[in-house]
Amino acid sequence: MKGTDYRDILRRHMLSYARVHMPPSWLFQQDNDPKQTAKLTKRWFRHPRSMSTSFFGQPRAQISTPMSIYDELFQAIQKWVQIPRATILGLVESSRMRAVIKAKSYATKY
Repeated sequence: MKGTDYRDILRRHMLSYARVHMPPSWLFQQDNDPKQTAKLTKRWFRHPRSMSTSFFGQPRAQISTPMSIYDELFQAIQKWVQIPRATILGLVESSRMRAVIKAKSYATKY
């Protein structure tokens, strides 16, 4: 697939899908594949008409302030500390986790 094909898929399918099915705060991520880093693709992402308010998360005028980001982080930490210790130990001691540790975070059969 070339950069032009990728851009056309984004334009024809992804934007319309995102407007209907994705929450307002979703983020679009790429992994620097050559078609994603092509000049044509980068130019398309920079072009204002190609972006909708839901395509890259919140519109620029509604970006969270640093204080609200800290509030969200605090709430997430509060939820994290409520996870029972037995649950965390069960996950850490699972055969999958052992395989990941043994593989030093490289690929495993799971």
